[in-house]
Amino acid sequence: GRCSSAGSTPAAGEEAWAWRRAAPGGPSSPLHSARISPVIPKGYVKVAGRWECDFANHYTGVAVLMCREVDGCIAGPYSKLHGCLPVVPCVAPALGCMVNATACNGTASGDFCELTCGWPYQGSGTYAACPEDNTDPAQQVVWPPSWSPENCLLECGDPSKFPYLPKTSKYIKPALYEKAPSSYPGCGTTFDCLDDWTCGAGTAGKVDFNCTFDEKCFPSPTPTGCIKLSTCFAPELSGVDNCTYDLSDCVRAGGVPSGGTCVVRCKEPFIGAATIATCRGLITDPE
Repeated sequence: GRCSSAGSTPAAGEEAWAWRRAAPGGPSSPLHSARISPVIPKGYVKVAGRWECDFANHYTGVAVLMCREVDGCIAGPYSKLHGCLPVVPCVAPALGCMVNATACNGTASGDFCELTCGWPYQGSGTYAACPEDNTDPAQQVVWPPSWSPENCLLECGDPSKFPYLPKTSKYIKPALYEKAPSSYPGCGTTFDCLDDWTCGAGTAGKVDFNCTFDEKCFPSPTPTGCIKLSTCFAPELSGVDNCTYDLSDCVRAGGVPSGGTCVVRCKEPFIGAATIATCRGLITDPE
C-alpha cells in the first residue's frame, strides 16, 4: 500500500522506501512514498533510490527507513532512518602494570597494535587487533587465544641500585637483611646481581624481592624471605629433675641463640655422662 499523510502530497524528491512497524505478531511490510524529515542524519546515503549506510565515510550496518504507525502509516516528520552506526576505534585493555597496552588505545577498526610486558615484568608480548567494522566504543582490542597476560612474569631488581634508587639517594637496608659487594663479573654494570643479598644474623631463609607500584606503574622493590629465629631458654625443673640435672650452662642472658648449644650435666651425688642440648631455631613471623 501507499504511505502518505492525509490531505497532503509527498513533495518532489521525497519518495523513498520505508518499513512500517508491524502490528503485534505481524510481519514488516515495504511501503512506498514515505515522506522523510528534510534533515538527513549522518551515516546515510541514497543509492539508486534506496537508503544505504555511508560506507565511504566509515558507517556500517543495514539502513532502514521507518514510519510510525498510528492507525496506518503516518509519513512526513514521523519518518526516520536507523540501522547505521559509525565505525569506531578500540580501546586498550586494562591489564594493570603487568602489560604495557598504551600503543593499543585508539586502534582503528581492522588494525593491529602491540602488547608488551611492562617493566620490570619479563616475557613475550603479542599483537592484538580491533575487529573489523567495530561500532562499540568500549570494545577492547583482542589478542590471540594462544597468548595470556600471565606470560609476563614479575622480576623485581635490586632496590639499592638505579633505576629503582635515584643516583643521589642512599639506600637503607631493612632489618634482618645484609648486603655485601658481589664478586660476580659484571654485577652492577652489565646486569643486576641479587646474590649479594643474604639473611642477617639470627635469621634464616632466601632473599627475594617483592614489588609495589605507584599510579604510574613505577616499581618499588623491597627484600623479603628472611625469617627471624627465636632463642631458646633453659626449662624450669622441679621435683626430682631439679635435683638431678645441672642446667647452669644453659642459663644465659638472652637465652641460647638459634643453632647454639649448651652442656647439661648431672648434679652430685648423681653420676653420668654430660650431654649437649641444641637450640633448634624456632622461628617467628617472617619480616
